[in-house]
Amino acid sequence: MTVASLGLAPFETWSWPSPLAVLMLFCASFALPGGNFWIVVSMGSGDIATVAPFRYSIILWAVAAGFVMWGEMPDPATWVGIAIVFFLAPRVRRIAKYTVPDLLETLRAKGYPAYLENPAAGAPPIYRVRVGRYKDRAEAERVARRLQKEEQFSSDIRR
Repeated sequence: MTVASLGLAPFETWSWPSPLAVLMLFCASFALPGGNFWIVVSMGSGDIATVAPFRYSIILWAVAAGFVMWGEMPDPATWVGIAIVFFLAPRVRRIAKYTVPDLLETLRAKGYPAYLENPAAGAPPIYRVRVGRYKDRAEAERVARRLQKEEQFSSDIRR
């Protein structure tokens, strides 16, 4: 980015930032990395369904800052995107209410042949709950429709 902006330097007139702007840049240079560090820590150690809405709240802060600092408002397409994110947040929270052991126990109690697929050696610790090994695709699709209807879980049928 710096190299690309050097090409524009001959067409710009340099002006020194005001003392207030320098102070704000100085404060931001400490606050932003610190905030980013704590976001990374919370995403790694917290319940993602609880932490994610706080992470996505940055959208609202950005809209507020844009309005206060520059008098700008997002265009309609941006508002649609923001609405989609906030509309889906409760759904993600509802789906993510289970821990892996709870989900396995719930599915098994309802008669699903659920099992845990452990991550591959050296891969990130992401666990997947799988349901069944069925004799044919038709049976797998029937169970997938039942999971969608009764549990609101989307499915991915694999061989």
